[in-house]
Amino acid sequence: MKSDCIEKMMSVIEKGVRMQLEKLDDLLAHVPEDENDFIHKMKEACIYHTFIKRYANMIILTYSHTQIFSSELGLAVSETLEYIRMFGIKTYVEYRGEKILPGSQLLTAYSIFETVLEEILHNVSAVLVRVDISRDIIIKMEYNEVINDQGIRRLCQKIKTFGCEITVETDEKVSFITLVVPENASNSTIHAIISDQISVTGLGKGRGTAALYREMFQLKIKIHDDIGGALLAFRAYLCQSQEKRERGNLLELWKNARALFKEKVHENSGDSWEMLIKTAKASDVVIDYRGKMPEKESLRTVLTAVCQECLLNTVKHAGGNRLYITISSSDNTIIAEIKNNGRPPVKEIKETGGLRNLRWMVENAGGMMHIDVLSGFMLQVRLPG
Repeated sequence: MKSDCIEKMMSVIEKGVRMQLEKLDDLLAHVPEDENDFIHKMKEACIYHTFIKRYANMIILTYSHTQIFSSELGLAVSETLEYIRMFGIKTYVEYRGEKILPGSQLLTAYSIFETVLEEILHNVSAVLVRVDISRDIIIKMEYNEVINDQGIRRLCQKIKTFGCEITVETDEKVSFITLVVPENASNSTIHAIISDQISVTGLGKGRGTAALYREMFQLKIKIHDDIGGALLAFRAYLCQSQEKRERGNLLELWKNARALFKEKVHENSGDSWEMLIKTAKASDVVIDYRGKMPEKESLRTVLTAVCQECLLNTVKHAGGNRLYITISSSDNTIIAEIKNNGRPPVKEIKETGGLRNLRWMVENAGGMMHIDVLSGFMLQVRLPG
């Protein structure tokens, strides 16, 4: 049984991304037969899923700390623009400033950024974004299309429900939008995070802060892995020849990621290792696996998360199609080594996002993590057995 804290978080996340979830439901219920239509719809779905993943991540961080690093907004905006480029849209982003800000303010900023993008998505071929961080968050967007009066009114109505300011200017064939997100900005859904904010210890009903942090972190990893795996599988699908494409595995991963937010499903969402194998298959990656997974569930959870992150990086960054996983034990220590056949890193690896999460997870389990790039990428994890 999940704790009250996890139930509360899942409920708030679901409310905040309800529109995107409804659009995903519509897609999965009415999958186009025509391949071009299918790809177009899936590209849209990638944008919705990216928003859900990043928004969920910020919710979890906000529940843990109330105030979080503003760089989380920069990562969210950058990843969203990454999938916007799938439509052939040129993007440019500039991020200025770094502060610790209320999580509700960052959630609001990301929500209104997404609102504008979804409004203009199919009418532009270039988008420039600048995010300035101070006490207020200022987002400036420039794109090569003149928004009509009806569109301006619609955007203004939506943005003002968040307690934010919006200015729209046009110049020949270019539109300029300035969004100002003050410290106290939020809509009714985001406000619920603040009004219902209870200490982690209180939500745990005596279970202990450390146990709840572990549970929240595992939820964060689960969302990252399931949605990240679905997104990765579609990127791999696009790289395959039309004769080799298999929709069945791809759509199964997308339905599994969607099931995270269905009532009570997240309490028993299936075996993570099995989903890793399905993600690899859908991503056209062969897993060369040697050894044996430990029986202890907590160790299996950590090692599966490690393998999942390595799979994501193999396809996304290294361009590989084979993942080598070796698990052994020595002196009551579980040792896992993961390599790939992709391109070796060309510069120093910075542990942000997934790798940073992994290190926290491994060390929290009493283990150690080491990355070696001298002869290609190799990640080694040691855990007490």
